[in-house]
Amino acid sequence: MIILASASKRRAELMKKLGIEFIVMPMGVEEVKEGLPEEVVKENALRKLEAVEGDAIAGDTIVYMDGKVLGKPKNKKEAEEILKRIRNRWHMVVSCIAVRKNGRIENEITTTLVKIREISDEEIEEYINTDLPYDKAGAYTIADKKWKMVELYVGDWENVLGMSTRVLKKLLHKG
Repeated sequence: MIILASASKRRAELMKKLGIEFIVMPMGVEEVKEGLPEEVVKENALRKLEAVEGDAIAGDTIVYMDGKVLGKPKNKKEAEEILKRIRNRWHMVVSCIAVRKNGRIENEITTTLVKIREISDEEIEEYINTDLPYDKAGAYTIADKKWKMVELYVGDWENVLGMSTRVLKKLLHKG
């Protein structure tokens, strides 16, 4: 049995899709919030991995734009600021998956370019009054069928969702 060191519902859903048997054990680790995007996600994923023992999977995903990490909004004001900042613009979604299997640690970083559509102030106001933006880096999800925030993307769709199953399978095979 492998541990998923994450509270992400999306990561758990993706692992179920792969047929991986796992237990969820989210670890409340201090996350890095500043630095180069690749360094931030790698450090955070490894911190989560190191917080548990045994075979485990951990990940971190950030939205990066204009030299800043845009995390998960803590409140309506932050959600509104993030959405106004990213609307009708391109940004990077950078993730790291870290896997420890049989004592060996492997990790890989994936970057996807995403363009958010033009969102009106009224739509933002309505959206931030739902529970949708508050557990997602960048305050949106690529999978939402009602709001359809993402206009275009270049790269791995699942990376934007929370974890690339292609990368996860590769890392699990290495271990």
